[in-house]
Amino acid sequence: MKNFAVKLSSAVKSPEVQHQIALACAQAYALDTGGTFTAFEIDSNDCKINLAGLAAVIPLIGLVRRPLETYEGALKRIAAGKLSDNEWSAAGRMANATWMAQQPFRADGDKPLGRSDRFNVFDGLLAAEKQKDRVQIRAAATELYQQLKKL
Repeated sequence: MKNFAVKLSSAVKSPEVQHQIALACAQAYALDTGGTFTAFEIDSNDCKINLAGLAAVIPLIGLVRRPLETYEGALKRIAAGKLSDNEWSAAGRMANATWMAQQPFRADGDKPLGRSDRFNVFDGLLAAEKQKDRVQIRAAATELYQQLKKL
């Protein structure tokens, strides 16, 4: 794990790589829903919001890794969408938790804790929201795998 962790940390350290992953997540979601994709700047809220998929993928790799499976193999499986229902549930919960963790830091008028009143429970999310998480997690895993191959 240590070598993989070092490689993984190296791959995601760059703001440019994070931006690229955020763009991939947003584009995948737009394609999935038939929406329009509009690129965004590295310092935008859209970039920060779309990193929830990446933040979910990083711990998910170790969580879903099966006996005798490499960490790279687990990442490839996430990218391919080959997770069990329970694994997808864990992935969605991680993405949701990451999104919620951002809310107090996002401005919303004069509220002292920003948008923390938008906290939610994963089990209560609409199917469309869960699908969005799945699409973005796969996109983040795919882009992350491509970045790791460059190292």
